[in-house]
Amino acid sequence: FSLVDTSGEPFSNQKLAGNPYVVDLIFTHCAAICPRMTSAMNKLEKETRSVEGLKFLSISVDPERDTPEVLDAYADRVGANRDRWFFLTGDKPQIWNLASEGLLLPLLEGNQELGDDEIIHSQYFVLVDGEAQIRGVYDMRDAEAMLRLRGDVRSLSP
Repeated sequence: FSLVDTSGEPFSNQKLAGNPYVVDLIFTHCAAICPRMTSAMNKLEKETRSVEGLKFLSISVDPERDTPEVLDAYADRVGANRDRWFFLTGDKPQIWNLASEGLLLPLLEGNQELGDDEIIHSQYFVLVDGEAQIRGVYDMRDAEAMLRLRGDVRSLSP
């Protein structure tokens, strides 16, 4: 993938080569699951600081609104460790393809007339190893799944 980080610089999977990472899908104006996801990611980042090379990616599924500047302010607002946690945006078709084809996470436009959220996306975190292979998918609402994720992250440590 080739996206853009909070400084407007290109950010590709090449930047992560050899490093495991945890990725989720969010958007900054989400009032549903995204704040909880960001909080859980923040907690996970803090609890795994001893895991060398581990990175975190939060990819916006609403790139029209989530510009690099908006994501930069969001990262500051949530107190993200900017050395390990990257907030990314880019071309909508590429992001949506990465979500569904690369990360195997569902993503669709919601029908607000039917009461859906604007964008319907997964509440899962995906663990990717240093060879870019998916090692697990974890429901951030499930405490046991998050414990497994912490253990699996530590098992990938060099």
